[in-house]
Amino acid sequence: MKSKHAALSIDAFDLFDKNKGFDRVSRFNYVEETKSNSIGRYFMISLKIRLSKFQPGDGVDVKIVR
Repeated sequence: MKSKHAALSIDAFDLFDKNKGFDRVSRFNYVEETKSNSIGRYFMISLKIRLSKFQPGDGVDVKIVR
């Protein structure tokens, strides 16, 4: 954003919906096979606000007590 107090981002995961899980483990006397499906295609919108960039008089009072 213009004042650099906040940042908006959009992330996309598994756009082609090909994230399938398959795992095969061979032990001494057996074979274990695991199949799993992910949640598929999804999007995430996030807003990050930087509190350290605010100055007194910006219209926001941030007090840090230690």
